[in-house]
Amino acid sequence: ILLSVAALALAWVYPFMKRYTHLPQVVLGAAFGWSIPMAFAAVSESVPLSCWLMFLANILWAVAYDT
Repeated sequence: ILLSVAALALAWVYPFMKRYTHLPQVVLGAAFGWSIPMAFAAVSESVPLSCWLMFLANILWAVAYDT
């Protein structure tokens, strides 16, 4: 449940980041990639290090693709 609250916060904050930061792609990548920790938590009830590495890779992918 807490992970879904964080997803809601990311979705709410992203449009404002376009206005107030130079790299809104980081928030975009986090918003799109947040499904990775949520899926890991739903299936295994834990969020291992490999999940966070995949999440970080997704953020970097979004930054590279959208910049």
